[in-house]
Amino acid sequence: MIVVLIYGLNDLATACALRLYRSGFQPVLCAPSKKNDIHSLRNFSAVLTGGKKVIEEVEAMTIAYAQQFYELSDQSSDEKICKHVLEDRKICVINETEIKEINAIIRYFITADDVTDSISHVLSEFNGKFIMFSSDKSELHASYTISDDQDTLGKVLYPFLSIEEKNVRKNNDSENIYCVNAPIEGLFTADKLVNDIIIEKEIFGKINDIPILSPVSGKITGILRSGVLLEKKEAIIEIDQSKKNDGRIIPFRYF
Repeated sequence: MIVVLIYGLNDLATACALRLYRSGFQPVLCAPSKKNDIHSLRNFSAVLTGGKKVIEEVEAMTIAYAQQFYELSDQSSDEKICKHVLEDRKICVINETEIKEINAIIRYFITADDVTDSISHVLSEFNGKFIMFSSDKSELHASYTISDDQDTLGKVLYPFLSIEEKNVRKNNDSENIYCVNAPIEGLFTADKLVNDIIIEKEIFGKINDIPILSPVSGKITGILRSGVLLEKKEAIIEIDQSKKNDGRIIPFRYF
């Protein structure tokens, strides 16, 4: 059993987990301390509120949910519960404090989200292979790096290759994507759903009962769920001005 720990629950982390799962690896997802994600409908971040989630017939569940689901005793260690989930061909989701409990079974560590100080400390003591993406600006030293830049997404970046040899692949989808950040902090209430069509200056939600208007027209490809406590400048909605993309499906470029 080759266990791969992926730090993150976003689109990139979810795509990594699904690809590795189908390749015969045993992915474990680690949830960052931040929990709000406008794409929770299509990725594994919703596991944090529901305890489990199924994407394309692949099921992920938290340690707490697994303990009840498999009727394991309260004395069961996190490592034992995690192994139970993996042996049942499911993806285990842990939090940052639970990493040390399963550190002994991890062979590879992939960071697919912003690394916190606690994760940096864990990585400094990690003896397996560490893989990071090019957007990671931390000073950690990875075994190798994978590009998550728009033009070379998914390419392994070897220092001895020239730019011409990286087979640059253009992707212009991001030019049509507009993301709105919260102007204030507070409680968010959504008035729209993923894949709804919205027009410019239409209300898509409220923060502390203050209406928030859309600055553009398009299709909603991501929006926070109602009841979320927001911080100022946190992403609350994503709008595809081309109206071509399906917000319920992770974009193919992440795979």
